[in-house]
Amino acid sequence: MKRYTEKHLTALVSDRKIGMSIHELMEKYRMPKTSVWHHVKDLSVRPAYKKILRSRQGGSKIRKQKNIEKAHNEALNLLKGVDISQAALAILASLYWAEGNKGSFVFTNTDEKMIRVFLKVMRDYLSVRNEEIQLLIRITESMGEQLCLKYWQSVTKLPMQNIRANVNNKQNKSKTKHGICRMTMKKGSYRLKLIHAIIDELAMRINGE
Repeated sequence: MKRYTEKHLTALVSDRKIGMSIHELMEKYRMPKTSVWHHVKDLSVRPAYKKILRSRQGGSKIRKQKNIEKAHNEALNLLKGVDISQAALAILASLYWAEGNKGSFVFTNTDEKMIRVFLKVMRDYLSVRNEEIQLLIRITESMGEQLCLKYWQSVTKLPMQNIRANVNNKQNKSKTKHGICRMTMKKGSYRLKLIHAIIDELAMRINGE
């Protein structure tokens, strides 16, 4: 963390105590958010200024929402000319490149959107059938085994007999609500080679080779 002068930090602390928001402190003192938070996290805002701070925090939420909307509109413009049917295999390969096992066809994640997309492309473009897929849901006892099994069955649309749970309070610690989804392709040797071939081809094309 960059060192700041005592005078600098004293002024920062004083401004926080009179209700200045984190965002305002970042702009005024040209400090990153982590540095500002490190120096003010244990401070108490004076009672007379708490209402001011709450109003400024509300402004931060408004800015955040505006930026979300701006990013969404920009994303729509960037994707305007993209044919998803042509991009699907590139998406599949990229996901596997990031989250897949290199030695056997195993894909692991906790994000239901990622799992849905991965399975959708596998089914539509590689003709993968339900009976070829097995799920192992890694959870702790507190998550509720049946609840998690039903959740991932709903996400994947797989028969319940294709899904089993591994309950381990020490090894499966996770902040997720429904555990970690580990997807295995039975007899997936050729499809794994195909995924790696697509990754190699994409990498060469992007690098202009």
